[in-house]
Amino acid sequence: MHREMANIAACYTSAGVAINAPGAATIKTTSASQIMFNGAIKSVAATSAIAFPSTIASQPAGTTFTYLLTFKFSDSSARIFGPQELLDVNGTNIGNRNPTANATAIANSLPRVPNGFVVVGAVKITTDASTVFTPGTTALDASGITPTYTNLSGYPDYGITV
Repeated sequence: MHREMANIAACYTSAGVAINAPGAATIKTTSASQIMFNGAIKSVAATSAIAFPSTIASQPAGTTFTYLLTFKFSDSSARIFGPQELLDVNGTNIGNRNPTANATAIANSLPRVPNGFVVVGAVKITTDASTVFTPGTTALDASGITPTYTNLSGYPDYGITV
């Protein structure tokens, strides 16, 4: 493998990121995707009911956080990463930044995505002044929650404008 291809991850076809179903706290991809990691390309089927990990801390009221949807290249499993997570090198949650004390810093950052995961989309969650978003529990179409779904071709190094 050429050194230029080492650890490069990309998605070549739109995953069609969307809410899984009305009243759901999960997301889905509506299309099969072609993903690439380290120069190898594989197809990943459309996937439903992708849950936010229960280890992600709740998002405070009156904030906007961006969560990234990924597929792990080695086994095609889907994983959502949150900007408040603290991760080890394998992508395992080892804690959370305090989302209340660090809300501004978290709102201005994207989640860390470990090596071997390919970013295919994002969900930006905006909460109103009285609603807390609990990943994996709060419905994505609940009152006080405004989700914005974005398809991505890889990790957005310069932020996401939606």
